[in-house]
Amino acid sequence: SELSVSGDQYKSDRQYISRRTDIVIAAADPVVEAVAVGVKETKYTIDGGSFNDYSQFKLSVEGRRLVSFYSTDHVNNVETVKTAELWVDGTAPLSTLAVLGGKQHPGVEPGTFYASLATKFDIIAVDPIVGDGAAGVKAIEYADNGGTPVVYTQPISLGEGKHTITYRATDRVENTEV
Repeated sequence: SELSVSGDQYKSDRQYISRRTDIVIAAADPVVEAVAVGVKETKYTIDGGSFNDYSQFKLSVEGRRLVSFYSTDHVNNVETVKTAELWVDGTAPLSTLAVLGGKQHPGVEPGTFYASLATKFDIIAVDPIVGDGAAGVKAIEYADNGGTPVVYTQPISLGEGKHTITYRATDRVENTEV
């Protein structure tokens, strides 16, 4: 039997997945001396609980999860239990806008301000660690005045006029900030 993941995933020194990722266990009875009787059943457990009959599933609890599994053939040969370590990240990154340099003055409306042309804006994002794991920030994007979002790569300079900047971050398993 082999475990694989289908959907949102990121592999580093850990295998990160999202809560939307399907856990797939494929089993086959190998042919030995021209004989194979077929797989009778596949069982799995999460974090050492009771073994259950396998059907495709997702992991909803964030953090490190251990999925153990094995298969049995029709003459009751039992495979050695295998274990896969998966790290579930179900939390979107958090981003903030920072004002750099230039001059600013409070605006008339709440949440607004005036800024000189020398003012730049930096977007900072972090992927919160929940359950000892976070896949990390993949990208930040922003839009000026409702325009098409662009990938943020460096502090933003704006021209004269009124600007409304919207921004969001996405992590490496596609959790996106709202």
